[in-house]
Amino acid sequence: MSITVNGYEKNLNLAKARLKKASLAIRTSNTGKDWQEFNEASKNLLICERQLAASKNEEYADIIDFPVAWDVGAPLPHLFMNDNKAYLLFYIKSVDPNWDGTYTTVVDTASDNVASLALVEFEHCTSAKLGSPNDEVLEGHPIIWKRS
Repeated sequence: MSITVNGYEKNLNLAKARLKKASLAIRTSNTGKDWQEFNEASKNLLICERQLAASKNEEYADIIDFPVAWDVGAPLPHLFMNDNKAYLLFYIKSVDPNWDGTYTTVVDTASDNVASLALVEFEHCTSAKLGSPNDEVLEGHPIIWKRS
């Protein structure tokens, strides 16, 4: 039995109420159990938003688990596209076993140092965007939802 759009809207409203309750619990008691419920409620809300958008044939963002993690400091991602494929190239996360947390390594793209790169191919891709929208267009972004 498939759920109707109204059913997904009902689930979304329940998820919003659950997250609101979890947020209030964190502000008042702030225990480990409260944080666990808050995190689960947040994840549930995102799932409900995606389900509703899919049921209405609207755009939505989804999580893709890559087998490699990009460097959070300077991934320097590049996006290449043709008519039906997209390629994402980025520096992968590498951990210096001697790092003691007291310094930062700066990536120099002109350096001759060897760096590990990842290349991800998206097949049957007709559109791709890289980067977050700036504050001037955020309100009109098709997949940014205002939470009330």
